[in-house]
Amino acid sequence: MPKRSIEESIRRAKASNALEGLHSTKEQDELVKLSLEGKITHDDFIKKVLELTNE
Repeated sequence: MPKRSIEESIRRAKASNALEGLHSTKEQDELVKLSLEGKITHDDFIKKVLELTNE
């Protein structure tokens, strides 16, 4: 996915979530970006999400 598309997708998702009163941290945003860029596997993404929820 091109970098512009990734950034636009994240921006739109954040806006949609904000309408519902949900907000993400910079760390969460970066994790999503790494996943969409293919820099981490889906399994690594899930593992890191679970780690974040247990902090």
